[in-house]
Amino acid sequence: MLVWMVAAMVVVNQIPEATTATTRSGFVSAFEKHGWYYFMVSGYAMNTTGEYNSTIAPSMCVCRSRCDVNPSCHAVSIIPLAAGDTSGQTECRTSTYPEILSEKLKRPWLEATEGAYHILRAEAGDQKLPQYNDGLYYNQPASEKTWHAAGCPLAVARTPGQLEILKMELEQLPASANSKMYVGLRRDANGSPVWDFGSHTEPYTLDSGLIEDSLPSSSPAVFYLTKDAGSGEYKFVASDANTPLRVLCQRNHLNIIF
Repeated sequence: MLVWMVAAMVVVNQIPEATTATTRSGFVSAFEKHGWYYFMVSGYAMNTTGEYNSTIAPSMCVCRSRCDVNPSCHAVSIIPLAAGDTSGQTECRTSTYPEILSEKLKRPWLEATEGAYHILRAEAGDQKLPQYNDGLYYNQPASEKTWHAAGCPLAVARTPGQLEILKMELEQLPASANSKMYVGLRRDANGSPVWDFGSHTEPYTLDSGLIEDSLPSSSPAVFYLTKDAGSGEYKFVASDANTPLRVLCQRNHLNIIF
């Protein structure tokens, strides 16, 4: 973490008249320059063909400046050619995406890239940082909804760390919710539980002991996360999806590829 902070400060301090990193959540920070607002994502870079142009710059500062002098440059990925060298030659990937800053779905996709820093321009009112260290955004609509009518991407947990985030969000529900919250977990008839991302699914790979499914295997099911008041144990409980419950939304506004 200390290495990340030192290197990030080098990148920010090489931006003339910029503030220091004003806020930070995990590997994401935010800063302002000349009235423009930016995110900086550590350890990620654009890597999707057609979304960026690549050149070689003599330093991080020169790379960042190449985006500064081009009004249509809305994102830049800075990748030192020598790992850990913040003053030497840098691959400089610049992008005009998103052409309209408010269109989050059109932001360039980011892949994990050792030593890289990605800087993304944002609108003034759109610098909210992720609440947790996974780089994603969570919210709980105030009203109860059925699983299929959630109206948002339901939260998934690929890792034990993300499972802890789901548990923390569950704890924030009011007592009236009875500690029940739909998440993006489902299974087809005669199938196994999968995380539903809308465009694709991924197998459930966490502790199988967390699954409580008493519905007929021949019927499809969705799951809600709950906490047993007596034992304090958390469970993903199968449901037919028709009972309205509170839901947890999860959005990937920074377009991070996991």
